[in-house]
Amino acid sequence: MIEFDLVVVGGGPAGLSAAIAAARHGLTTALFEENLSAGGSLRYRLGEVDAPNGGRLRGPAAARSLVDELLRQRVQIATGAVAWGAYPGFVLGVTGVEAHREIQAKQVVLATGSTDRAVAFPGSDLPGVMAGSALLRLLHVHRVWPGGERIAIVGDGDIPDDVAEAVRLAGGEVVARGSAEGAVASGDGVVEQVTIDGATASADVVAICAGRQPDIAMALALEAAAGYSAALGGFVPVRSESLEPSL
Repeated sequence: MIEFDLVVVGGGPAGLSAAIAAARHGLTTALFEENLSAGGSLRYRLGEVDAPNGGRLRGPAAARSLVDELLRQRVQIATGAVAWGAYPGFVLGVTGVEAHREIQAKQVVLATGSTDRAVAFPGSDLPGVMAGSALLRLLHVHRVWPGGERIAIVGDGDIPDDVAEAVRLAGGEVVARGSAEGAVASGDGVVEQVTIDGATASADVVAICAGRQPDIAMALALEAAAGYSAALGGFVPVRSESLEPSL
């Protein structure tokens, strides 16, 4: 069993920053990220954010800067590594692209982020309907256009503007945009048209942008106390005024 002072689960901006801070204070630190590249939402959102060493950077550049600083601080980082289990005493089960490991941590930082909130409507199971964040990943991470040229955006979460800008930059057209309430997608086996807010338009892809909800599966596995947060739209670990959970 491999032991660390601190293990960070999740390699988005929060997890990267936490690992860097821990390493700077002398803790032997490891970070596990399930995707093949760290950076989280920074990798597919092009807006500017505060850079680790001052100034402003676009998301992908900020992600690279954080990873570079992580490596300078000698944090052990494993990408393509899924933390699938957590047990009393902070023992984590991790399966990666090379091997399965049990990791013993003195302390754990959970930076597991959030997941897309699902919205069901007639035709939402047709090929061509996807989450807005999935469309951003296709365009900005994998450089793949989903097909067709006409994109409809359903919902009013936190990324519709990002999706619309990404579609424009990729040469596509946003043909409809509006509320998910009452939305309908239809077509012969694939999306061909969509009705949003009472207006119907031909479309090839429908991007659902219904917001996100906290991913607290790992916290629940560790039996952390949880409560509902209306502001965050889901259950979250209960924290003290100093942001400490019940563990």
